[in-house]
Amino acid sequence: MEITDKTWPAFRKSLEHTVMQFDTFAKAKELCVSTLFVNGLLDVFIIRRNIKEVRRANRRYVRIRRALGPHELTPRQGRTIARIVEKYIR
Repeated sequence: MEITDKTWPAFRKSLEHTVMQFDTFAKAKELCVSTLFVNGLLDVFIIRRNIKEVRRANRRYVRIRRALGPHELTPRQGRTIARIVEKYIR
């Protein structure tokens, strides 16, 4: 994924219509169910500070796991995430 002057307008428009525009962050800090955040170590779109803040605010329910990979989910990352989730469920 490359963001350039040419691709930015479409990318920005897609962001305007995603969960980034809602109060998801605030609600995540108030979770009352077990929750697992999984993200790629090379994901440039993740704001790790925010995820850590959610974890600090809600240590009882929130867990964070990272896997080697980018933002895009490839079949290989999918298998890795499946193993992480399976381990978490146990």
